[in-house]
Parts: sequence; structure tokens; C-alpha cells
Amino acid sequence: FSPNRRLAGNDLSFIHPEALSGLHQLKVL
Repeated sequence: FSPNRRLAGNDLSFIHPEALSGLHQLKVL
């Protein structure tokens, strides 16, 4: 569970900023 959980955390920390960027672009549009 540890490795999987760590991988999921990394995915989240990598996707989060991208999602925020997408939201920002949507708000601008």
C-alpha cells in the first residue's frame, strides 16, 4: 500500500496544479 499510496500522492501533486491552471483558463474564458 505504501508505494501505491506514494505514487497516488505524486500524481495528485502533479495533477492539482494542472487542474488549477485549467480552472483559471476556464474562468478567464
